[in-house]
Order: sequence, then C-alpha cells, then structure tokens
Amino acid sequence: MKTTWAVVVWGIMSAGCVAGESPWFSSDDGFRAARDAGASNDVADVEVVPVDADARQPLDAAQVDDVVVVDGNGAQAEAQVPPEAQPNGVSGREDAEAATCGWSPYSDGLSGAAMIDVLYDLRAAPGTVYATTAQNIYQSTDSGFTWHLQGSSSAGNLEFLSAPGSDPNFFLASSGNGVLTSNDAGKTWSVLSFEGVGTSYVAAAPSQPLRVYASVPGAGIFRSDDGGSAFSSINNGVPFGDAIAMDIAPDSADDALAVMMLINAQNAWSDSVVVRTTDGGNTWNTVLSGAGYSWNVRRCAANADIVYVATADGVARSQDHGATFTVIPTQGLVEDVEISPADCNDVYVMIESDGVHHSIDGGHTLGATLSQGLNLVPPGTWPGRMAVDPRGSHVVVGSHGGIWASDTPVSSWTLAQGILGISINALGSSAAFPGEVWLASWGSGIWHRASSAQPWTRIASSVMPDDYTFTVVPDPVVPGRVFVGSWSTLYESFDDSTFFATSLADNELAIAFDPRRHNVVYVGTQVAGLFKSTDSGATFVASNTGIAPWTTATGSSLLDVRSIAIDPSSPDTVFIGTNGAGIYKSVDGAQSWTQVAQAGQVVTSLLAVSGAVTTEYAYVSGHGIQRSVNGAATWTDVSAGLPSLDVQSLVVDSATGYLYVSSGGGVYVKRGEAPWSEFDLPCLDGAGASTVVTEGAARRLVVASSEGVFTHSL
Repeated sequence: MKTTWAVVVWGIMSAGCVAGESPWFSSDDGFRAARDAGASNDVADVEVVPVDADARQPLDAAQVDDVVVVDGNGAQAEAQVPPEAQPNGVSGREDAEAATCGWSPYSDGLSGAAMIDVLYDLRAAPGTVYATTAQNIYQSTDSGFTWHLQGSSSAGNLEFLSAPGSDPNFFLASSGNGVLTSNDAGKTWSVLSFEGVGTSYVAAAPSQPLRVYASVPGAGIFRSDDGGSAFSSINNGVPFGDAIAMDIAPDSADDALAVMMLINAQNAWSDSVVVRTTDGGNTWNTVLSGAGYSWNVRRCAANADIVYVATADGVARSQDHGATFTVIPTQGLVEDVEISPADCNDVYVMIESDGVHHSIDGGHTLGATLSQGLNLVPPGTWPGRMAVDPRGSHVVVGSHGGIWASDTPVSSWTLAQGILGISINALGSSAAFPGEVWLASWGSGIWHRASSAQPWTRIASSVMPDDYTFTVVPDPVVPGRVFVGSWSTLYESFDDSTFFATSLADNELAIAFDPRRHNVVYVGTQVAGLFKSTDSGATFVASNTGIAPWTTATGSSLLDVRSIAIDPSSPDTVFIGTNGAGIYKSVDGAQSWTQVAQAGQVVTSLLAVSGAVTTEYAYVSGHGIQRSVNGAATWTDVSAGLPSLDVQSLVVDSATGYLYVSSGGGVYVKRGEAPWSEFDLPCLDGAGASTVVTEGAARRLVVASSEGVFTHSL
C-alpha cells in the first residue's frame, strides 16, 4: 500500500462545481503554497494528513512509509508547484476541475424552496432581506425580488433568524444543532450553544442585545445574558411544549411573549397557548388560550402596545403590551400576521385556505384575497413566514414553494428568482417531446423546459392545482400528453400546459405507458396498489389480483407500489417494485400477479431494457442494483463500482444501453459488463433524479442536485 504525507487544501470550486481537493504537496515549497492558499478568501481550510494514495483515505501516522508528491487522483506528480504559480491561492487541480467539469448549470428560470424564515435587516442598506431554507441562507438587496446564495451552514440547518445589535454582519439562528452564529452576514456559521440539541426559536432583546431567549422542544425556554454563549432554564409557569415563536418588547428585555405548542403523551402537538413574562423569565403567565393552534406573534414597530398572534380561530390582537388578547374570528386558519411599519392597523393576514388578505382596521375587516400571481396550492406560508419591508411597503411571502414579492401597493405577486432549493422528486422526458424536460417537486409544483434554449417555467396553480408532486411522465409517443402523480390526485394534460384531475386520488408514485398500445396506462399508488387504464386515463381499474396487502414501516396495511417496468418486446409482461414486498410480475397485462423476487424488500426503481433478450434492472434499497436476464426468474447483483448501495435514480440511455445512477452524491455509469464508474468529475453536490433527453442529434443526461439542475452531453 503506497502512502504519503499530503497537504490537502479544501477550496471553493467555480463554474457550477462544488468544493473538492487540490493537488497534494509534500515539499517545503508545496507546503508554503498550501499554507498561503489557506490564508486566501477562496480556500476554506488547509490540513496535513497521511493518505493512502490508492484509496485516498487518511491513515494513522504510524502507517506512513515514505513521502512522495501525488496529485488529487493519487498519481505521482512530475514537479512541485511553487506558491507563485497558484493565483489567489487556488490549487492547480481545482482550476483544472473547474475548467474540465462537464456538467453545466441547467436551472435558468428555476426558483423555489421550502422557506423557513424571512427577515428584513434594519441594520443593513434599505431593501436588504434574508431568507433561510435547509442549510442555506439567501440575501436580497432589492426588497425580495431577486436573491443570491449568501452562505451555507455545515453546523446544522438554518431556521429562524435573529439580528441583534447594530452590526449587520452578526446573526443568530435556531437550528437542529443548537443556536448558531454568524459574524460575516451569513456566509459561514458555527455552533454557539446547545450543540447537538435542536432549538426551535431564538430571539435577542432589541434594547439589550446580549439578552437572548431560545427554545428547545420539550425542554422549554432558556435565557442568556452573554449574547447566547451560556443559557439557563426559565420555565416557571411554562407548560410542557415547544416555543415556536417569540417576541421581545423593544422597551424592556424582561418583557417577552412565546407561542407554545403543547406536547401530549404521544409526543405530538395537541394545542397552543401564548405565555408572557415581565421579569425576564422568572415567571410566566398564560395570556392566550382556547384559540386552537397558534403560529406566530408580531409586535407593531410604531406602538409596542399592539401585538398580533396568528391562530386557528382568527387574528388575536392585544392593545396592552401582550397582557390580554381578543380573538377576531376569520374564515380559516391564520398562519401568519405581519404589520406595516408605520400603521399598527395596517396588517397582512395569511389564511391557510385561500391566501393573503389585507386589513386596514387591525384585522377586523379583511379585504379580498391577494392571489394574483401567487402560485401556491395550498396557498399558506407554512413552514415559512411573510415579511413587510420596514422602510417601504413591499411584502414578501416565504412559503413551501419559494418566495413571492409584491408590487406596491400590494395587488399582485412575482416569484422571486435566485433560490435554488427545490426538492426535486422526478425529471421526465420523452422522444415525443424532443429537447423537453419536466420536473416534479415536493412543494414547488410542476415545471417545464421546452428546450435547451428556453428557461424553466412553472405550470400555474390555476391549471395544475397541487404543489406537492411525486412524479411527472410524458407520453413516449403522443405529443402533448403528460401525467402527474401528486400527494392526492393523478393529473393529465393533452396539450402539455392545461391539466385536469383524473379519477385516481391515492398518492400516485409511478406511471408507465404501454409502448405499443398508446391508450394503456399503468399507475402505481402508495395506498391502493396498481391501476390500469385502457382509455388513455379517462377511467382506471384496480389491478391487484395476487397481491396481498402488507404492513409497511409506518404500521399501515397497504398496497404500496413504487416503480413499474414494461417489457418492450412483450407489453403484457409488467413488473412492479413495491415498498416492502419486493417485485411482482404479470404476464397478462396486470390481470394477475406473482411475486418473483426480493420478498420483504423496497424496490424503488425498475427498468426493462431492450436487447437480444430483455434485461430487467432493479434498485433494491440497501442491496444496490440487481439484474435479471430471464424474466425475473433469477437475479444477480451488479453493484460493483458504486460508492454506496443508496441509489436515488436509475435511467438508461436507449441509444447506447448504458445505465446511469445517482449514488453517494455523484453520478455513475455502467457500460456493458464493466463495473460502475464515476461519470465525469465529482462536481455535483447531492445528485438525485435524472433523465436522458434527446434534442436533434444531441443527447444529454439531465440530473437534479441540491444546487439545482445540471446537464451533461452523452
């Protein structure tokens, strides 16, 4: 085993590629180059480690035999690289990867994510607003219309923000890993306190920035007087639950309100109350109860006596600093209330069932729904928030589908651009749609890209009324025909733009077209098994003879079908992969079924590939890729070369027969009988759903990642 001392420079990639390793240096000059690179703005860290040059794995120092110079692929380098040859401290391999990475960004027009918090920062320039989603924080400097990725947290997901004091670079955030802090306007984050413990909310006192309140689910509310480094429990009078929102009075650090979700014996939310302290948390009193679930609390900037709470029963309003509340009933659950900066009666109310309403009398009278351009189904903000520009009249809505920014006065909305955090469940393409790609997302609806020359566009909620979708499958033969499986209803389009609901409503996870009979469609559902249509989707009939319901991991007894494959040479031969019952086969067009493999296993991907004999491929969760060449009678493991048995997608290029998977965060290819190998450089972060797209003579692999959609020529 060849070993080496390696100076590893962990840097920042460009041109759409993610962080990677630089060449490894072992000479004095090489070490100085790495040291100097570590001091630059483009390199995150420098470390000296002994490395197995073949496996590229760190070793104990005692295992090191000699010292050689190797490059980032474990091969011996020909020469040292002096510091002056590394502009800006960026390594040679990093420059090479950026130049040769074959993946190109393919996200133009795409924007969205499940937003958590939206916060205008009064400490910064006008129009500066921040938003959090997962581990990322985005910044806008134009009141929320366009955004850029400001930073990411490796310490834990970013949830609710607090902006203490006057320094616009300093932030606190609640997270699944304690209270996080940033000193560079959100570019980087570290754990400040409660490491390893989830925090639901954090809030600093406007009048005393070192006073910080934080909440821990099931453990109550905590207080810090040193800016958040050390906390003490302050739960006298606080019921058992989770404080999901807090507000600190601007004139007293001791005066605080907290929205408590009560937790029952089953560790689930059961009700809500609002509690208040006026002595810094030494004692708390319940000031609002009996209004159903409460979601947020907001105080008016123009008059601290006026406080609003969003509740299931309506808008709760206080005129005495939060000592008492009156609930103003609404037609629907109120998810959020936001207040205009200069007028405490001018409020925006988000109702879960129909969207944003404007009131100019403190919530007593709500105007018509402000829905123009707001493509949200359901229309509420959860898990996000609204925010009103404190220096103007713009309103932004952070929601499960991204961020929408309003015109002024508020009458219509524009989907904000620049947020690439869409949870992509599926990509779809078809020979009948040359160059076109479809995208199904969880929370951001259905997207369509007509060609490589055109950007992504979102299908409006008025014609595709469901933002939570599992899959989208265009017809392989009939142009304009597309099916969408959602968390409830199966939708169909005949013109690739207007969708209508079919008769199915069982969480449709998989869709397959008969390759010869274009009117025959199979749909796999999460709860009721397989359905077949022989009239192009006008009607569906359950086709589960021979399949007995089984108990899933959730304890429910279901027929949970996750994948479908049809033998292209014999379309009556159909295979289905299930969540917990392996693979079933039908030889009579789904009239009857026989279990053929992987009993008790989860099979999320199936392919039936044409050839001298049809070859079936299956991804079996935890067991990798399996192959059969005899109609699923026997199976052989063909996972060799994959870095992980965790596979997110499995597709075939019909022109070559090559298989592609997303595995271990990267993309791998199987060419014939050769083992899987890495497809191009590892410059995609979190590769997931994929599809092969044909456009004229060109063929492309299109892959979803945690940073958007990317494409690569084939």
